[in-house]
This record gives sequence, C-alpha cells and structure tokens, in this order.
Amino acid sequence: MKWEGQPETWNPSSPAENTNLHVTVTDYSHDAGVAGCLAKALTYYAAGTEKIWYA
Repeated sequence: MKWEGQPETWNPSSPAENTNLHVTVTDYSHDAGVAGCLAKALTYYAAGTEKIWYA
C-alpha cells in the first residue's frame, strides 16, 4: 500500500474525516494475514477505548 497525505489531528469531542489521507494498493497477494491482524487489532483498540474511527 502507498499512503499519501496526512491524517487530521485527533479530536475526541469532534472527530474529523481524513479527507487529505489517501491509500493506493500497489501490489496484490493471497496472504491477507497481516492486513487482517491489523484490522482486528484496530477494531479491538477502538472498542476498548470507545473511540469511533471514521474513514
């Protein structure tokens, strides 16, 4: 994956959309293990801290 731009500064009382942050898939593979683990870790973190992630 190739990331471009910067995420917005996190403000828990008024979360903003990351309109300046973009990702492009640069290569494909059959191994989704790393991406799946990262998605699961972020989901558990968000649930544990009760923060909402907006895309």
